[in-house]
Order: sequence, then C-alpha cells, then structure tokens
Amino acid sequence: MSDKMEEMESTEEELFSYPFFLQDEEANSEKVKEIEEKFFNLLKVINEDTRQLSEFLVEEENLVKEICACLKDIFYRLDLSVTLPTKHFSNLKEYKEIILNSQGHLIFLDKEGAVESKSLESYPPEIILTVVWGVIPKLRETVNDYMRKVNFRLNFFEKINEEFKSIQKSLEASKEGAIKSSYDDFQQKSIREVILSKK
Repeated sequence: MSDKMEEMESTEEELFSYPFFLQDEEANSEKVKEIEEKFFNLLKVINEDTRQLSEFLVEEENLVKEICACLKDIFYRLDLSVTLPTKHFSNLKEYKEIILNSQGHLIFLDKEGAVESKSLESYPPEIILTVVWGVIPKLRETVNDYMRKVNFRLNFFEKINEEFKSIQKSLEASKEGAIKSSYDDFQQKSIREVILSKK
C-alpha cells in the first residue's frame, strides 16, 4: 500500500475516533486542535466539491436540453423514428420495444403491452446518453439514404434543366428566324410600294 493511501486511512481513522477522543479527560489539547483542523479542512473540501458539482449539474442540464432539442428537430425534419436495442435499457426493466419517435418522445412498451411515453429531455441524463448512443448508427444510415435519394434527384433535375435550356434556345432561334423573315418581307413590301408609287 502506498504512503499516501496509508496516510488517508490514518486521517479517516483519526476523524472517525474524534468524538471518543474528546471524551477522554486526558486528551492532549494539541492533538484535539489538530484533529479539529483536519475535520474542518475536510468539510471545506466537501463544500468546494459540492459547489463545483452544482455547476457541473447546471451545465449538464443545459447541454442535455440543447442536445434533446437538436435531436428532436433532426428527427422531425427527417421524419425518423428509431427502435432502440432493449438490452441497453435492461437496468430499468424488461421492455418489449423502445422507440424514439419523430416528435422527440421516448416510448417504452413493456411485455404486458403498457406504454410509457415522455419527451426525451424529461428522462435522466443516463438514459438520454444511452438513447443518443443508440440512435447514432441509425441516424447515419438514414442521412446516407436521404443523401443518395437527393443526389439522384439532383442529377435528374440537372439533365432536365439542360434539355429544357436546349429546347428554349431552339424556340428562341426559330422565333428570331420568323421575326427576321417577317421583317424582310415587310421591307421588301415597303420597297415595292415605294417603287410602284413613283411610277
């Protein structure tokens, strides 16, 4: 065992025996002061750790809310529902099916058919982390499928666009030809009229 571990155990033992030590009429006042100091130092450390723990909990709560809002928005836009592996939630109880739907609700269906449904953010952080861990592979697969579909449509629209532009140019060229021909006819007619009027 390391010296530090031995020292900690020794300190804990001293602190634990402190109330009995005080009852001893022959207790050394220096020793009493030393034990009191260790005790109150320990309380200060606990106080500081508790303050930091409170800050962590507030930060965790804010992050969890943001993550749940983002996930809900993503699922809504992709119209996605994911069935999660029940084995990851085995510490809760036996469930037949667990689903995160497109409205951001986590739905638990137990073996008897009872349904529990609440918004994801209303669950404890441990469950939310398990859900996020479980949906990532399905989310990746869905985004890839969606990307393939959009890419196919995009290629199709590009080809249609090219053909429409070609048709448009052909129509413009034939229209210009018709206008030019009409203008030429008009000019020739005007010249004939001028010549005939001079005769």
